[in-house]
Amino acid sequence: WALPRVWSSGPEQMSATPGADAWAVYLLECADGRVYTGIAREPEQRYAKHLAGKGARFTRSNPPRQLLGWVWVAGHGDALRLEMAWKRLPRTARIAALHQGMATHVAALTLPTTPVAATVAPARRVHHHGQTD
Repeated sequence: WALPRVWSSGPEQMSATPGADAWAVYLLECADGRVYTGIAREPEQRYAKHLAGKGARFTRSNPPRQLLGWVWVAGHGDALRLEMAWKRLPRTARIAALHQGMATHVAALTLPTTPVAATVAPARRVHHHGQTD
């Protein structure tokens, strides 16, 4: 497997998926500082579910503080493989991989060969009562 081609999309394009079969691998920072990695077709909608306590078991007991961003991959299988590869990384390496659009420090991992697009979400901190910035 080779490192996939990467293209960036700005925050203004965050809701637009690059293809009909595209999936996102996303990162959430939780209230305790840990980073949750997940996959979704619509990462902003999935984040809203996590905030509402209807997401993964992990985020029900560790509420998300902010959506750090996501990368798009061509399909569900690619998203699952990238999610598992990222979950093997330490917290700082996961965040760096997101911000660098999967640069050299993850090149040694088994990654999908399909193109991906990196999107970094604007910082939105959750305040008391679920309000966001």
